[in-house]
Amino acid sequence: MSKIFDLINELCPQGVEFRELGEIGYFYGGLNGKTKDDFVKHGNVKYITYMNVFSNLSIDLNALEFVKIENNERQNLVAYGDVLFTGSSETRNECGFSSVLTKKPEEPIYLNSFCFGFRLNDLSLFEPEFLKYIFRSKFLRAQIIKTANGVTRFNISKTKFQKIKLPVPPLEVQREIVRILDCFTLLTAELTAELTAELTARKKQYEFYRDFLLSFDELNKNGGYELKTLRSIADYSSDRIKFDSLNELNYVGVENLLQNKAGKVSSKYVPASGNCTKFESGDILIGNIRPYLKKIWQADCTGGASGDVLVLRLNDESVNSRYLYQILADDKFFDYNMKNAKGAKMPRGNKNAILEYKIPVPSLPTQRKIVEILDKFDTLVNSIAEGLPCEIELRQKQYEYYREKLLNFTEIEKEI
Repeated sequence: MSKIFDLINELCPQGVEFRELGEIGYFYGGLNGKTKDDFVKHGNVKYITYMNVFSNLSIDLNALEFVKIENNERQNLVAYGDVLFTGSSETRNECGFSSVLTKKPEEPIYLNSFCFGFRLNDLSLFEPEFLKYIFRSKFLRAQIIKTANGVTRFNISKTKFQKIKLPVPPLEVQREIVRILDCFTLLTAELTAELTAELTARKKQYEFYRDFLLSFDELNKNGGYELKTLRSIADYSSDRIKFDSLNELNYVGVENLLQNKAGKVSSKYVPASGNCTKFESGDILIGNIRPYLKKIWQADCTGGASGDVLVLRLNDESVNSRYLYQILADDKFFDYNMKNAKGAKMPRGNKNAILEYKIPVPSLPTQRKIVEILDKFDTLVNSIAEGLPCEIELRQKQYEYYREKLLNFTEIEKEI
């Protein structure tokens, strides 16, 4: 990476200029006035979804969806070089995630209503490929998060957002950074793909054994079972816990529950006032926003959860709590949850419907046998502290280290 440091020493040895976003461009909104019926497969134009912005450095033009827009509607189109942001989320840390339109659209494309766009006044100021990295850097993310306001749902303040300061290095420096980070991104993606393929194979093996062991035929062979509703064996926690009893380890929001049943990580946010839903060791916590993300964790301590996390507490001694977790961690439950979810753009689980989910309950010895087998797979596949998930996480941290090193600019001192 010596070339990039040579370029910096040659072109900007004293630092680079920092500019406020409001000085160099302007913001525009996503779709407005749309109803659920407008977002149909047979819509007449394409639009960029929330998840397309949230999940990608560059907009994936192959993952657009359709919306119906009349000829006389005044809606904003996206353009090459635009930076798109998620404007609203249930957590502060998920607000303002960026994605850049790094390819020129060949057709009119619109932006979903939960996002907003930023357009440069002068496209020659930045390489769009550079913007996709700088807006995801820790330096920019720290500024962006501070612009989010809210309590149960957070929204970006455009007034604060336009005050965000962005480094403006010479184009030659931008291009070299892009070249290096593109190489790192490709290498990281390839290594992650290999590890993910192995992890996927193990997950399939895990799912096979779970489906097999929990199948009605297999349960019948092991002494039979009784079919019960979740409501008859468990209920939502109604206990409350004060904010001063919580910390990053025992506070659970949807943002620190991991997707695809991978447990949880420490929370970056802890409430500074009020009460939360209390959970105890053995309770099962389920993310209730976007059920398709399959966020679930069985508590190993006492703590508090946000309002968007369901806390299920077992009240039937004939059911093993770990067995219930394995039942609810099954894709069948999440498919059922999505089928009954409310809301199209940001689906939310139906709490009453969840309690009507049918649970096959065999004898306790059979439950313990099933749990013993499945927990071994669970540790192997989903533990973030060991095995393949940890290796994937380390690869990502290595990439982030070099990204931050390359994007750490000194602000040049302005002459007074």
